[in-house]
Amino acid sequence: MADMINILVKKPGELWHRETIPNELSEFQRIVEGYIETYYLGDDHLIVCNEEGWLNNLPYNCEMDETQFCGTLIMCKQ
Repeated sequence: MADMINILVKKPGELWHRETIPNELSEFQRIVEGYIETYYLGDDHLIVCNEEGWLNNLPYNCEMDETQFCGTLIMCKQ
C-alpha cells in the first residue's frame, strides 16, 4: 500500500480544498487529468499542474508568481 499524502486541490472557478491521496504518480495524473509539471514556490511547497493545460485549452484557473495556470492544481510539500 502506498504512503498517503495531504494535498490542497484547486479546480478552475473553485476554492482550494484538502484531500488525502496515495503518494503515487498515477494519482497526481488522475487529478490534473494528464501529464504533470511542477512549479516550486519560494518555500517548501510546490504546485503540480497539467503540463499541457494551455495546449489542451483547459479552463483558466489562477495566476501565481506571474505564472498563469489552466486546469486543476495541486499544492503539496516537497
